[in-house]
Amino acid sequence: GMDLKYGITDNITLDATLIPDFSQARFDNVVLNLGPFEQTFAEQRQFFKEGIELFNKGELFFSRRVGNAPIGEVELNENEVETNRPDKVDLINATKISGRLKNGLGIGVFNAITEKTNTTVLDTISDTSRQVLVEPLTNYNIVVVDKQFNRNSSVTLINTNTTRQGNFRDANVTGALFDLRTKANTYRVSGE
Repeated sequence: GMDLKYGITDNITLDATLIPDFSQARFDNVVLNLGPFEQTFAEQRQFFKEGIELFNKGELFFSRRVGNAPIGEVELNENEVETNRPDKVDLINATKISGRLKNGLGIGVFNAITEKTNTTVLDTISDTSRQVLVEPLTNYNIVVVDKQFNRNSSVTLINTNTTRQGNFRDANVTGALFDLRTKANTYRVSGE
């Protein structure tokens, strides 16, 4: 693997990682979830913790989905069992450019690619196995523009996009946010 951190300007930084090894990241405690909602844990991978403030605007980006468990379902025939389902998808690379210009304009661009992942299905009668795609090659993108003005007001436009190869589901969400305050910070209006 390889990591790169480069200062494009005094305020804009490029971070990139190629075939990262997150083995040094702390593991989550195993918790039994009997409820209908997905469990969420704090991010442990350093690449996704540093310089991510702009990407968290509107709470549209959940970094734990990048490289999470495969989403594909496996249709088993009679006498078949799934024997080797991976619990995570490997990250091929990730890049982010982020920072704030002197005029208060914040710019963020994020891209990550995860590799296709297969699981093994074994026929217990014939003792033959087959590979089934459970996560295709996937591309994650975020573009965010955030303008700060009057010392403590801001307007933000953010777009998140997940594109999966083949017939797997894609996602595209755009958000506009504003937080307007008086200079004395007496009154505030915000919305999404």
